[in-house]
Amino acid sequence: MTVLHEYDLVITNGVCVTASDIATYDVGIKDKKIAILAPSGMLANASTKKLIDAEGGFVMPGGIDCHVHLQEPSMFGKGSSADSYESGTRSAIAGGTTTIVSFAPQQKHEDSLLAALNATHKLASGSCYCDYGMHLLVSNPGPKAISELKQIKEEEGVSSLKIYMTYTALQLSDYQILTILLACRENKIITMIHAENGDVLNWLTDKLEEKKLFAPKYHSNSRPPILEAEATNRAIALSSLINNTPILLVHVSDPGATFRIREAQTHGQPIFAETCPQYLFLTRDDLDKPGFEGAKCVCSPPPRNEADQKLIWKGLRNGTFSVLSSDHCPFRFDDAETGKKTCITHEHPVGRFKYIPNGIPMIETRLPATFSASNMTVTKFVEVTSTNAAKLYGMYPRKGAMIPGVSDADLVIWYPESKKPNIHLTNEMLHHDVDYSPLEGRHIANWPRYTILRGKVVWDRDNGGIVGEKGYGQFVKRETATLNNVWERVEEEGEFDLEMLVYLAVIILQVARVRRLRGESRRTTRYHHHYWVASMATHRPLPRGIYTPLPTFFLDNEDLDLEAFAKHVVYVSKAGTVPVVAGSAGEATHLTGSERAQLVRTARSALDAEGLTDVPIVAGVGASSTRETVSLAHDAASAGADYAMVIPPGYYASQLQKNDSLAIQQFFVDVAEASPIPVVMYNFPGVSSGIDLSSDLIIDVVKQSPNVYGVKLTCANVGKITRLDAVIGNDEFQKKYPRKDPNQKFHIIDGYIDILLPSMASGAAGAISGLPNIAPLADAKAGPNSTTFQEAQRIQRLLSLADGVAAGVGIAGLKMMVHQRFGYGKNPRRPLLPMSDEQGGALMQNEYIAAVIKEEATLVHQ
Repeated sequence: MTVLHEYDLVITNGVCVTASDIATYDVGIKDKKIAILAPSGMLANASTKKLIDAEGGFVMPGGIDCHVHLQEPSMFGKGSSADSYESGTRSAIAGGTTTIVSFAPQQKHEDSLLAALNATHKLASGSCYCDYGMHLLVSNPGPKAISELKQIKEEEGVSSLKIYMTYTALQLSDYQILTILLACRENKIITMIHAENGDVLNWLTDKLEEKKLFAPKYHSNSRPPILEAEATNRAIALSSLINNTPILLVHVSDPGATFRIREAQTHGQPIFAETCPQYLFLTRDDLDKPGFEGAKCVCSPPPRNEADQKLIWKGLRNGTFSVLSSDHCPFRFDDAETGKKTCITHEHPVGRFKYIPNGIPMIETRLPATFSASNMTVTKFVEVTSTNAAKLYGMYPRKGAMIPGVSDADLVIWYPESKKPNIHLTNEMLHHDVDYSPLEGRHIANWPRYTILRGKVVWDRDNGGIVGEKGYGQFVKRETATLNNVWERVEEEGEFDLEMLVYLAVIILQVARVRRLRGESRRTTRYHHHYWVASMATHRPLPRGIYTPLPTFFLDNEDLDLEAFAKHVVYVSKAGTVPVVAGSAGEATHLTGSERAQLVRTARSALDAEGLTDVPIVAGVGASSTRETVSLAHDAASAGADYAMVIPPGYYASQLQKNDSLAIQQFFVDVAEASPIPVVMYNFPGVSSGIDLSSDLIIDVVKQSPNVYGVKLTCANVGKITRLDAVIGNDEFQKKYPRKDPNQKFHIIDGYIDILLPSMASGAAGAISGLPNIAPLADAKAGPNSTTFQEAQRIQRLLSLADGVAAGVGIAGLKMMVHQRFGYGKNPRRPLLPMSDEQGGALMQNEYIAAVIKEEATLVHQ
């Protein structure tokens, strides 16, 4: 860490928040960049041109608003945008936003995108208070426009464009959308899509007008949720058709559309989504106000109901929505020439909803309103309002981060808790050029105290407000998106191939036909269809190493404690172990099917939110029948699991083991055939009524089922590991019986970590053990991750002694150890009884458990 002789600006006593971390730092800024993040107090006496004492307030990367409409030509009748680049960006910095991305609109009669971009540059250049980029807005994707995309991306620094599935002036056909998607794939451009079914919308609008229903509230009736859900599904389907080309669904308001997006994401499709404050704070009731007042909240899609709001918040928290943008598209209300009232006539005193200019002002209130709502962690707030936008739109780490020597010094500083302004919002407080705010009258608990753009204070709420200058904002040339390594994944998929589309369609039809010939149900055919589609996607590979069977944590009322579960899955995964959800240690037999899926969804969301997108999830799907096991496998796949761990049903163990266990063998074959994700067999005689899978049975299943990728052996039988590796690990066997993904090898995973070394010497790929729940770094260092045999032997001895203790205390003891270490998760679900605190304290003081904890502490320190 190098302390400079002098800084341009120093911020002391701040709580620095990024998308991944919270820490108290002093921030040193030099030459418009973050120069240093120093321990708190270290820069208090540093030489600097300007000093800001944050007084314990949060210091965050400046907001990035990537959905802003400014100074656009009229495309919807008489209405035109109220905010210019000057007034819109002035309003942005007052609300903590340091970078916007607006639109360069191409109109239907124009054939060039470059001309539209150049025209928009003339409007913005020299006018902006904050930095800005531009998306293309494409309404005529003809040959000339398509041919210009390469130059626009590589030379002009525009790496995204937006298209519409609605609005007569902008709507594209599916043919045109596919043309755009293919061109964007070839040029690594992100396609933003406004998803509403324009044809149905127009039909509904005509029907409402026939009944003389003109008031603003009928705007919602003309755009019911199903129109958004249908168009969203179609957009995802078209993306899939072009070999999974990345798309972003903008301003999502409907839970049905949200669910479809989430489903696509869990199956590995590169589908991103955005929502906006209007879908967090407004409802359809805001459109149903006396007279014409409801027009103030007319936007598209329209606000939904309160229950929908809660689900949109949930989508922000769980990662379904990557970004929260404003969709700032303002029209003055009391303006009959260019504003909302252009649709009022003598014949229509409450206007005609179909002609109300669609859009609301939200650029300045986006951050304060969302931050004040306290409905997500502060790290998640930074992620969705800044960092993800920078990654998705090719500005990271210059923007959206606080990396010394790399990131622009774009910061927002909030009031500390003791000095929060607690604002009753009025429009007069805002800096846009609009005569109302849809959030007027609401309580806003906090507001940006300072906004800093490239090291310069441009907003100082206590000392003059706007202190920045018009024209200080610069155009940001953007690069290829990096969020979730999206384009690397696209490259792995290969080029768009029409032959593959035909092949996939034939596979699906043939599978359905075979199922019908067998007389199986339509439901099973649907499952098998999904299986083939899912099998074409890339799943995260099973790694060699340590797997952690996660406990399921419960609240006092025995409901799932998902917050504790999310923390724990991130903890063990960051240490390098692979999470196993809803297995034996997770009290799978005490969980409903929906609870199992909920745990998988929570795990996937928590991992993705922490950037652990490559960590696979193994989900327990054991059940008493083939039918239920298959159903649980589908639920797990939809929730985001990569592998289904299947234990033989033990209720009719004696009958199942007759005739050389043929029924058990058929059970695994049937489940593997119908599962949409790869299967890991699970042999644990202790919990399956003594059923012990023989080496020959496992080998026969692997021969018949290319969807079986591994086996977990909780039977302490090194000889079985040796036999399986000798046969299945043989090159000739693998060539004759390849897995569906021929690049992946079959994994034998030991169920006891205390025999890990001899197991690995015999061919095991790793071990599954409950011990990593309290010491994941120490466990992860064992086996494949050891640097020398001597080191592996030393760790093995530690773990074997500790595991001997941990294995004897059962579920209650494991949960108590987790509780003693981290403060959550003490109670199992009844009828299991919890361990007492006294017993837990004695357990943690056991010399072998204490030795492992000590080893863990050493590794954490390192």
